[in-house]
Amino acid sequence: MKLLDVDWHEIFDLLPKWESLTIEQRRFLIDRIPAKYWTRTRDEELIALGWLEPVRRKKAIRHEVPQSRRFWLILFRELSRAGPFPDEAATGDAAAVLVLKDYLLQHYTGDEVSRLGRRRSHSTRYQLASEMSGAGWWRQFLDWHGEPDSSARGDDRTADHDKPDQRDERLRSLLDTPVAALDLSVRSEHCLRNLGISTIGELTRKDDEEIARARNLGRQSLAEIKSRLEEQGLHLGMTEADYSAARRLPAVAEPAGAIRPRRAALGADGRWQQAPPAAVSTAKELIDAVVAHGGPIAVSDLFEAAGERSHRDTLAAGLEFAFREALLLIVADAALLPFVCIWPPILHRLRRGRAASPRESTFRSVELLCRPLLVEDIATLLLDAIAEPPRLKSGTYHLFARNLRAVGASLSAVPAWIAPEFAPLNPDRRVARAAHFALSLRLATAQEGAGTNRKLVVTDQGRRWLTRPAKERLKEILDLLREDAMLRPEESHEFLDPWYAEDPEAVPLNFVPHVHGMSWFVGSPERGVVDAFRAVGRESILDLQAFVRFHAEERNPLLERTHVMGYEQAMDSEGSVIAERVWGSTLLAFVHERLIPLGGIALGPVTEGDAGFRMTDIGRYLLGEADDFDLDASADTGDVIVQPNFEIVFLSPSPTDQVRARVFAAPTAAMKGPDAVGTLFVINRASIQRAVTAGQDAEQVIAAAGDLSKQPLPANVSRQIRDWAAEVRWIEVRPAVVVDCGDAETAAHVLAAAGKRGRPLSESVVELVEGADLTPAIRRKLISRGIFMRS
Repeated sequence: MKLLDVDWHEIFDLLPKWESLTIEQRRFLIDRIPAKYWTRTRDEELIALGWLEPVRRKKAIRHEVPQSRRFWLILFRELSRAGPFPDEAATGDAAAVLVLKDYLLQHYTGDEVSRLGRRRSHSTRYQLASEMSGAGWWRQFLDWHGEPDSSARGDDRTADHDKPDQRDERLRSLLDTPVAALDLSVRSEHCLRNLGISTIGELTRKDDEEIARARNLGRQSLAEIKSRLEEQGLHLGMTEADYSAARRLPAVAEPAGAIRPRRAALGADGRWQQAPPAAVSTAKELIDAVVAHGGPIAVSDLFEAAGERSHRDTLAAGLEFAFREALLLIVADAALLPFVCIWPPILHRLRRGRAASPRESTFRSVELLCRPLLVEDIATLLLDAIAEPPRLKSGTYHLFARNLRAVGASLSAVPAWIAPEFAPLNPDRRVARAAHFALSLRLATAQEGAGTNRKLVVTDQGRRWLTRPAKERLKEILDLLREDAMLRPEESHEFLDPWYAEDPEAVPLNFVPHVHGMSWFVGSPERGVVDAFRAVGRESILDLQAFVRFHAEERNPLLERTHVMGYEQAMDSEGSVIAERVWGSTLLAFVHERLIPLGGIALGPVTEGDAGFRMTDIGRYLLGEADDFDLDASADTGDVIVQPNFEIVFLSPSPTDQVRARVFAAPTAAMKGPDAVGTLFVINRASIQRAVTAGQDAEQVIAAAGDLSKQPLPANVSRQIRDWAAEVRWIEVRPAVVVDCGDAETAAHVLAAAGKRGRPLSESVVELVEGADLTPAIRRKLISRGIFMRS
């Protein structure tokens, strides 16, 4: 059933009679369609309402659906057979586009679909459905003023233009028209939007130099803007005198106020003829009503709201125009009643409107998260790995879940207001991130063992890294990320991250984490990410979600690309949806995987919203905006005392000192996060000997403990540390070949043949200390003495 064949006056006439039927009667009538609209059943109510009429067939009286009402049953049969529409979350999804394609195929002809697209050409119906499933297509329609009325011709139109008041009104209307009606390229529109230009009048008040200052606006785009203005008798840098002259211009063949639409007109007769202005206005009001309602609106409600007959005529014309020029949908519910709606995946995008610039906010009076968690997590992982190397999954660089939980239990806690399910700060995610950074920084390596047994072991570089000050450890990571951001060529679009790599030890750290879909767009995202976060004021506190949404929709560098998925093409609505989603995910990934773990932002709940952030000196150093940073350890350093009983007592919270104490002391059960106080560590034989095996001697451990303690280190603690360190003994494990000779005389012959490679273990057992087997030379000597080896 083609929707443009529907006469809405007939719909309004039949709707009350259809609603008076029961659901069973409606289904009964729809089932008559395969039976050629006739039935032997006599239903007096259906006959009285005109849905059935008696017809003599041969020698029997049968009842048929009247010819004038068969279109109604066909329409509802098609609507009831349509599959379910996707929900709002399916924006840009390929499956959602296929549903729209099937709907177009079912209800629109090829020419009608092309007119709906308002584009020059499309190779496939799927591509057209892809474009129309985006919110940008709808905004184009809502901003479109329509084509000139074909009924205005010749002398009448010229006479209208000769009237000064009409000419003045037409110019005023033209200047108030959105710049989208100029049919500019996506790049030009985006550049003008960045300048804050929304109407043609605002554009004409700018001169060439002001427009040329727009970011990414080249000479070709500037020439395009000038050409579009000249078509309307306007130009850049217009003054009041220029506006007065424009009012005095003689009439042209086309009214000056008729902006060229974004499509080429198709046909001029019949249903293709341009609807009157009242129909255009009514169609837009219908769409606005559906958007405001947030879902389908019953046609009966529209019918009742129209009231008088003249209003119903206008409503019918508006509905016809909306189905012909916009993608207003008609659907049937379970009761087989008609509703009008908008494509669900983009309804919420129209409802939310344009993203506003994030406003300044304030933190609520709770604890903020503002410290380099990643440095602490790497240190915790390395210290645990020195004591007992965790196992890695076969063929990967991922730790087993048991190891993730074991190390995660030792991590410093995050503020209580952060939900446990917040993935970036989940303990398992923190340990996995720390492992990947440790492998990429060569602080740890994967050691192959017997069979598939692989373990993460700490390297000498990792042991030295643990002994360095916290600022130096953090600065090393920041410098590597900054180096990647500066050295990556603009045309590169490879995004390699240890989180996804098969060999994180061979992959450099990326400034921007990998985001699925970014490889579709040519270029690298570093510059855009830096620009977005550099624009945040030094003391500004912004809502995180509002910040991401604003930059994804209004400051999205991906929307400026003309190369998508390797092909040069304009950014259509589907591409815009993908670009917004990918860029929003990129900014969030940078926050979750870089700024939060490295202490680049202060994160906390804001008064209006869920979570807000403020850039820190560390974050500005990472962005290249500062040459140095101060690691504020005042809030993380407290009073610590090493007591004569070897206990380390924290008189105030000190996350930094907790990491320092882990080098030579073992945590107690009271150590439950950065806010813990009391006896958090104890110095024992195992912890001292672990520190020695990590590369420190007794004097280095004593110096570290003395620096940690607010009071002088007790003498007995120093003596005991030296004694425990002296107890460390080293053994060497090497392969050897043992020869069981059976008696002392044979053992003497074997020793003589082996020479310096052999030494006696007992009277009848000889060890070959070099080589894994008897060499041919030794075997020949043994054979010459009559000594043979059993196979």
